[in-house]
Amino acid sequence: MADVVHKYLTTELELDFNKCRGQSYDSAANMAGRYNGMQQKILERNKFAKFIPCAGRSLNLVGRSAVDCCLDAVNCFGIINEIYTFFSASTKRWAVLKSFLQPHSKVPKHLSDTRWDAHAKATEAILESYSAITIALSHLHSNVSEKGDTRLHANNLLQKMEKLEFVIMLHFWSRVVGRFHRVSKALQKSELLLSTCAELYSSSVDFLSEIRDEFSKTTLPNMNYRAATRRQRNAPDSLNELSSKERFKINSFIPMLDALKANLRRRAYVYSDIAEMFLFLANLKASKVKIVRGVKLLIEAYPEDVDPKLTDKILHFHLYVKQTQNQGHTGTEEQSISLSHADLYEIMCKEKTNTAFPNVEAILRLFLSLMVANCSGERSFSRLKSIKNKLRSTMSQERLSALSILCIESDKLKQINFNELLHDFALTKARKKIV
Repeated sequence: MADVVHKYLTTELELDFNKCRGQSYDSAANMAGRYNGMQQKILERNKFAKFIPCAGRSLNLVGRSAVDCCLDAVNCFGIINEIYTFFSASTKRWAVLKSFLQPHSKVPKHLSDTRWDAHAKATEAILESYSAITIALSHLHSNVSEKGDTRLHANNLLQKMEKLEFVIMLHFWSRVVGRFHRVSKALQKSELLLSTCAELYSSSVDFLSEIRDEFSKTTLPNMNYRAATRRQRNAPDSLNELSSKERFKINSFIPMLDALKANLRRRAYVYSDIAEMFLFLANLKASKVKIVRGVKLLIEAYPEDVDPKLTDKILHFHLYVKQTQNQGHTGTEEQSISLSHADLYEIMCKEKTNTAFPNVEAILRLFLSLMVANCSGERSFSRLKSIKNKLRSTMSQERLSALSILCIESDKLKQINFNELLHDFALTKARKKIV
């Protein structure tokens, strides 16, 4: 893949590959692998092509890793998916559920392996309609006209939903995936900057710290845990002395939060490490010491692109921007100016001062060209837009994946002779005896 990309950029687009300064892919092993991934192969040919993982997909991996480290979390989402499967598999059971729901209440949703926003909608729907779902399950269990398997399955689901661990996990993950969903939407915007991306990740870490304190002090009750009602195995005295609340916190709650925070910090570092090198450009109040430190970091990262005398030019550019932006204001004190890197570059292009500050313009252009996410670019040629249209809004995940493969591999699909396949399919479905 690295050979194909390199050939396309140099041969067909006729670009100078040595001047490429960034690359962005998803976090799949063949793309983002540290040793044999495509990004490493590109770095071997151009050490200045910094790899930035797609920010729009990173939160999905963070949430997935946190869920997998805790069996209670895996069990929670398993129950959510089981509730949807139980009711959606029968129109009669679905009608029973609808009869207990309020007119505008949300119905259970299906989880998706690839779209993490489905988890946010599913947990929110179960939490909002929790009482109606439990009443519907109790009604199906007590209805003697229902099949025995249906009554048994309804009772099992009811018992799972009434467990304290499930309720706690439902409240916790509803808040977490809801926040992740909103942050993920912001991360997928085409105009997103690296500095904004780093701030969004840092704020998510602070949000998890607040949740940890809130759930530990007020939300986690000290009663009716599964560990308090089942027989305990032989364990050290220190573990036997712990209450059921403390055991749940140590075995499930804290590991889950630590996995979320550790993965968020690790991924935030990738974005903040690069963004910090360019922060001083948009800080019009930055002192000369900060600018010198920032220029030094830039020279270490991009020695071929940064002028060693950039400090004086940055100071001159900041004075120019502050003077032009404060024109028309009265008073002796300068007005507070808050401009982003994109605003500064727009001012430079609009007033055509790039010839006066060519080195500053080059650094701003370098920063703005670094890709934070590639979701918007992929949507422009994505086959899913034509496959999952309004007429196929209720398509299952399995059928969507199958149709996507057929559409992507359309060249091979056209070479297949379907006459034999149709003939074999007709024979298997024929009711007449074949003579």
